[in-house]
Amino acid sequence: MYSNKKNTERFEVDTEDKDGQIYKVGIDFKFEIDLNDIYSQSEKYFSVKQFFEIMIKNTNRELNMIEIGRNSKFYDMMEDQRSQVEQTNVSVIQGFLTSVDLYQKGLFLQIDFVSRCL
Repeated sequence: MYSNKKNTERFEVDTEDKDGQIYKVGIDFKFEIDLNDIYSQSEKYFSVKQFFEIMIKNTNRELNMIEIGRNSKFYDMMEDQRSQVEQTNVSVIQGFLTSVDLYQKGLFLQIDFVSRCL
């Protein structure tokens, strides 16, 4: 769970499912991420990378982008964004593929534009 405010105390929430069963969920502070010293703590490197990849995926989904394939390619499936090939039933949709990595100078976000024929 991400928060822009540091809270080292345990956070608990009670929730109830549709059958009336009550669950208690507890969230504990584990560590703080500082991109300036992430390279000296290799065990946190993959957690940070995964965190940014999940944030990008969630943002794409909120923008109603559709994920197609194993490599997390997101496409805009809106009718007004499609290009139709004349005199055929083929349409081309635009999208992009993202990759996040950490380098010595900081965070690197690579965005490749992709197309798909339908």
